[in-house]
This record gives sequence, C-alpha cells and structure tokens, in this order.
Amino acid sequence: MKKLLPGLAAAAMLLSACSSKDDATPGKWYLTKSVSYDLETGGSVSDTAINLFKWHDGKLSEITEIFWDIERPDNSDTSTARLTFTDGRLAKLTYADDADYLLEMVYKENRLSLVKEFSETNLRFDSVAYNEQGKVKEVYSGANEMYKVTWEGNNVKSYKRYSVFDGVATEAATKTFEYDSKSNYYPALFTDNCFWKMDPSNLEFISANNVTKETYTYVGSTEQEVTTYEYVYNGDNLLAEIKISQAGGYDAGKRIIKLVYTKQ
Repeated sequence: MKKLLPGLAAAAMLLSACSSKDDATPGKWYLTKSVSYDLETGGSVSDTAINLFKWHDGKLSEITEIFWDIERPDNSDTSTARLTFTDGRLAKLTYADDADYLLEMVYKENRLSLVKEFSETNLRFDSVAYNEQGKVKEVYSGANEMYKVTWEGNNVKSYKRYSVFDGVATEAATKTFEYDSKSNYYPALFTDNCFWKMDPSNLEFISANNVTKETYTYVGSTEQEVTTYEYVYNGDNLLAEIKISQAGGYDAGKRIIKLVYTKQ
C-alpha cells in the first residue's frame, strides 16, 4: 500500500493550512497542525513529521505530510492527500502528486464494506465483515492478510493477524490493547473516522476510548513489541500532546506528537 497518513503506531501525524472562516462551523476548534518528533536516547530529536490539515464546510478536505530527515535532508519528502466526501461519508482519497493512485470506499447497509486501492501497478481490496452487534469482526487486507477482532465492551480488546496464501490462513501475530476512560480522540478529530477507512487495520481507531498500551507478539517468538501512550490535554480540554514509547521491535524508541488547533 502507498504511504497513507498512518496511525499512531506508524508515528506520522499530519498538518494543514487553516481554512477560511467560511469553510467551517463558527466557534469550533479544528486541528490544523501536528508535529511528530522522534527522540533518541538523551532526548535529542532525530526525525520530524509535520502534518497540515485543511478543512472545508466542516470536513477534512486535504492533508499534507512533510517528513524531515535530519541526518539526510535530501531524503525529506512531502505528499498531499485530498479527501472527497459523499453524503457525509468518506468516499475517495487521491494524491496531488500521483494521479495514478486512488482509494475508493464502498458502503453496504451504511457501513464500510470495501476499500478499493488502485495504482499504476496494483489493484487491492480491503474488505470488512461485522458481527451481529454491528461491530467489526474481520478485516481482509489485500489478498494475503486477515485480521480477526475480539471486543471487550466498546473497545477492540485484541486481534489476531493471519497470513493467507492459496486460501490457507496461518496465524502470524497477536496484538492486545489497553485503554483509558476518556473518549477516543481520533474519530472525534477526524471526519467520519477517515484514518481507519484509509487503512482498516488501524483497529484501535474504532474503539470507544483512547488506547494506552499495545502489545504485539509474533507467533513462535517470545519477543514482544510494547507501545505505551500518554495523553496531555490543554485548558480547553483539547488533546495537545501524545507521548509514545515503544520497546522491542524495529521502531523501538520514543516519540512526541504536538497538536495545534484553530478556532473557526
């Protein structure tokens, strides 16, 4: 999959220029900028991801992600994604610098059913299945990956990831989640929970509360990747900072994400 405005585990949040006052509901706070800092031992900053969010008519319309590699500035990169909503739901995502890349969302019975990914060299489908309570129970990612979801109340408690080849599913890993008691900030900030719809494997985004701990375990291995999250709110009760710490795995380290809002 093309690099998509990824979730917290991938650690690249987003930022955008402010929209005009005619573009949004008066008096509402809109996230307009976030900056993600990767921290090395001792607290020095290694890489920085700056993200810009643009809003129109109260909906997220454009996201620009700027990745800055401190050690290799020539390796820095910028990409802009444009979002299209139909009847209040995310319907399409395109990239300004890649006319051949497209995501389309398909709905059935008012729920996300398919995410179609088109590119010059690839056609991929993510499909979503639901249980009798209307909660996600399985996600099929492309042709070779599947997630089976376990709920506890209104939070995703865990999922099992399977590799699928020639129609045979083999369990590959398990991720478990722990949460706080606050309402999940992600669907509250991002229109129609669009980040999960861009990548339905980001299952923590559909939980009712904020995830505080993720534990990822590979089948056949005793090593675990453990990621913890701490949330800091400002005087307006807006999420202002996320502190992330990961032990084990390729992305081990610490990260801070700072969020900036504009009142429209």
